[in-house]
Amino acid sequence: MENRKRFLNNALLAAGLAFSSLTLLAEEQIFDLGQQREISRADLLESLKKTDVILLGELHDNSHHHDRRAELLQALRSQDPIIVAEHLERGQRATADGDLLTALEAAGFDAKNWRWPLHAPLFATARQLSLALYGGNITRTQARAVVQQGGAALPQDIAQALQEAPLNESAQSNLHQDLLDNHCGQIPQSLVPGLTLAQRARDAAMALAITRAAQTAQSGQPVILFAGNGHVRRDYGVPVLLEKLSPARKTLAIAWLETGKPDNPPLDVLKTRFDVVWYTAPAERQDPCLNFPKR
Repeated sequence: MENRKRFLNNALLAAGLAFSSLTLLAEEQIFDLGQQREISRADLLESLKKTDVILLGELHDNSHHHDRRAELLQALRSQDPIIVAEHLERGQRATADGDLLTALEAAGFDAKNWRWPLHAPLFATARQLSLALYGGNITRTQARAVVQQGGAALPQDIAQALQEAPLNESAQSNLHQDLLDNHCGQIPQSLVPGLTLAQRARDAAMALAITRAAQTAQSGQPVILFAGNGHVRRDYGVPVLLEKLSPARKTLAIAWLETGKPDNPPLDVLKTRFDVVWYTAPAERQDPCLNFPKR
């Protein structure tokens, strides 16, 4: 327990120091995709302060992404943002008391799946700032049922949201391909429809949680989503649903990617998916497809 507290204190201190410098590390860059130009961190913060719903993507295993988002929370603390997290279950709220991991797990956080303590700086900063932290995801049991049973397993509000915000053919194709790529091309085509519906159900759950949180927000109080990059994509992710559920609210979608990756899409392609991209140093990882089960 003492080691965990020391780790969290160090993480918070590091986030505070990094924010106070308002500088990017040498290997980091931020691009405004609408204007197709590089911007400073200060430029980004000015845009965020004028935004109602801020969608912060991530590569789940990159600690730099969690550190930078913790710093953004510090920067936006005067606006008392409300947080919705993919990592917690919809309808749950993480308590502000007691051990942090225990509170997160009570709200549906899977420490093993999310490789705790990777996200510790992010959630520790939210707690330090006394920010409301709500879950936005369907449960694993619900997701499994959707894959196996299809639309019959969808909660009614999610089914309605998806019906009102269908994907166009191009977006549907992009989502299918990304799901195949994320599974190293080793899933049978018969599973793709179920996996696609489960992905969209997660997006709908998050969009509904964001909308509910936004309805309680005060003037100038943003709602922030923590989720993977795929969930914050404008062509097939949460933004597609928010356009129907909360069309009057200004939304900004930010992807976190890694420098030096040969498969990084060019900026003109990223422009169709996100509003801003922030590049950081890559995480150290093995090729995830090396040990992926072959079919």
